[in-house]
Amino acid sequence: MKREHFKETVDILAGGHGLPILKLLHAKGWSIASDVASELEIHTTTASKYLTKLHEVGILDRRTRDCRTRKAHEYRLRSPRISLDIDIRDSQDDDLVPVCEFYSSVLFGMIKKTEKIGWAIIKPAAEESLSELQDSAEKEISDIIAYIDIKGGHASTFRRLREAIESGELQCDLIGLKRAFTAVFERVLGLCSEGVGPTTASRIFQLALRAPPKEASSLATEYGLLDVFPEDAVYDRKRI
Repeated sequence: MKREHFKETVDILAGGHGLPILKLLHAKGWSIASDVASELEIHTTTASKYLTKLHEVGILDRRTRDCRTRKAHEYRLRSPRISLDIDIRDSQDDDLVPVCEFYSSVLFGMIKKTEKIGWAIIKPAAEESLSELQDSAEKEISDIIAYIDIKGGHASTFRRLREAIESGELQCDLIGLKRAFTAVFERVLGLCSEGVGPTTASRIFQLALRAPPKEASSLATEYGLLDVFPEDAVYDRKRI
């Protein structure tokens, strides 16, 4: 998390309605502002303000629901465990490039292996899903996802991310990259599970984790890169 966002996150969590809203979403799942307002007996505008902020700092997922007369955003808790990470180093550009290589390699390793076993629509499905994610995610995450080139694959994605970081076009830190790829892998693993079944998807994931080059993989444990993968994804850290 960027240092300038840390206080904002703490403030919204410490606000009078922050934790009650999170507990409610943990119990109920996807909810719109009026649902939250009704349950907690607060004004809908207040509920909407908190939900928007909690989404912007990466604690909530958001999607669009078609209501009777209009569309509305609905939210759910991304994880029942919330941790606030802040890195106080002034510059991490040299570290971010191999991190991007690691995540990109794993991502496209999964896509390639899924295609090999016969689920040919994984690329268009992933492209559509990540486009939706980019539209709904907070700016920091959306900016990173914009550089993922599903059609171009690993080489194109890694080149685009590297050039954007080195030129300063992409302003992010290690925590931001981890948060963005957490969302990306949740989407892609979900798609793989739907297409080939959860057991096969887990096996594909394990194989993809062994794809990155050694110099990129060596950062996995040091920087906690494996933390981005969903808790229900099965993998063997010893093989990295």
